[in-house]
Amino acid sequence: MSMENKIFGIYTDGPVTGRVGNFYRILYLFSERGSVEKEVMRRVFQHNFKKDESEIVFETKDDLNKYLYLLSQEEDVAGVCILSVEEYNAISEEIFTKTDLLKAIEANAHCIENMDFRPKRGLFGKIFT
Repeated sequence: MSMENKIFGIYTDGPVTGRVGNFYRILYLFSERGSVEKEVMRRVFQHNFKKDESEIVFETKDDLNKYLYLLSQEEDVAGVCILSVEEYNAISEEIFTKTDLLKAIEANAHCIENMDFRPKRGLFGKIFT
């Protein structure tokens, strides 16, 4: 997957206020276009997990992965690459440009590919295929 048409993210795992146990929570989701809108994130969560909650949290990493796949379909991107806060902190210490950061995230993150993604072709792509 190329870095274009991809969402990158950072998550944390641990306790959540008012709940018992450890949960997975997305801290940031962004692409080269900017942040993924909170309303889009909430809508995908509520529609697919049937939970009407203000905070998006997951009980298992499988649920987190399922959500990220569904979000990649909703946002029509090639995939999502996500890593933990600890992993992000480890790779970001020596990085000074956005491009280098995205490359480092992609190289070290857990990436989920959207199998239904079809890149949009320009005029020449349509003519020569």
